[in-house]
Amino acid sequence: MPLDIRTLVLHEVKRVLKKGGRLFILEYDLPSNRLAASVSSRLLNTFESRYYLDFVHSDLDSHLHGFGFEVEKKTNFLFHHLQLIQLTA
Repeated sequence: MPLDIRTLVLHEVKRVLKKGGRLFILEYDLPSNRLAASVSSRLLNTFESRYYLDFVHSDLDSHLHGFGFEVEKKTNFLFHHLQLIQLTA
């Protein structure tokens, strides 16, 4: 989703989540291997929205931290193509 919509969603989640509450986000990730990351991003870009590449290359941790969320845990799936991020408010 575009950055402005993502920002609105995070504002609303922060507003309704109790202090100490948890937020789980399942999102794309890129493998650390440059060749695999390049192939993966080109493949996913063919069927994802135009916002995909901007998102995967953005600093999601800093963006989430800016809203007061703390990353508790990250778990990678599908050879680092997906990540489950556990956050607390």
